[in-house]
Amino acid sequence: KDWKGFRMRKKMRVGVIIAVFVLAGSGLFCYRNIYGAKQNGKQIETKSNISQIPKDAVQVEEGEYYSYVNETDPKVVQIGNKKTGKEFSIQVNDKEGRVNAVMELEWISDVELGIISHIDPSLSYFCIYNVKQKTFSDEKYGIEFQWIKGRKETLVYAVASPHFKEQKGNEAIKNYYDEVLYTTEENEEVDALTLSSDGEEIKVLLWNRKNDSDQSVIIKKDGSIVREKKIEE
Repeated sequence: KDWKGFRMRKKMRVGVIIAVFVLAGSGLFCYRNIYGAKQNGKQIETKSNISQIPKDAVQVEEGEYYSYVNETDPKVVQIGNKKTGKEFSIQVNDKEGRVNAVMELEWISDVELGIISHIDPSLSYFCIYNVKQKTFSDEKYGIEFQWIKGRKETLVYAVASPHFKEQKGNEAIKNYYDEVLYTTEENEEVDALTLSSDGEEIKVLLWNRKNDSDQSVIIKKDGSIVREKKIEE
């Protein structure tokens, strides 16, 4: 199988949090593919005659639009039209105002922008912004969001235990329709998640908190689960 790369949760998330606040505070923040977002939806500002598209901008292949995170406010996304040379801004936040920074942008279709933002070490916010309709939709809360480009219905993600709770519960893998595809066993934590290029299989890397060991499971499209051998360090 051709898998999208693992994002190692337990090894990366502390560094991610530090980087978010240091970079956002310095006014030098720009997004990278790490964690991850949503709403407020107001058009804040319109700029005309954009002379150069920023090098970090995410562009629609053979399409009109591009997007990037504002350098001075990591909760603002700039969206531009290559044909008209105009840009506008959208404020990204969830309904409770918990978003700290937009961490990932990816065009799902020619007019739909997937946004992932950071809330805390065990929670990210996902939503889709439609450039034509100027609306937000498909909001999800979790971590490790993965999907096949151009097919938002292939979205899968993990729902993690709150990082601030001493008593950890079971974690879950869900799909676009919020159906539970897999629930972890006692002491297991979702460490990384990948989706095969054909969308037929989901590979989940699990970390056992009790004995500090790693194991992976394969979730097949027919609902069957294959637990693989423990991964030796």
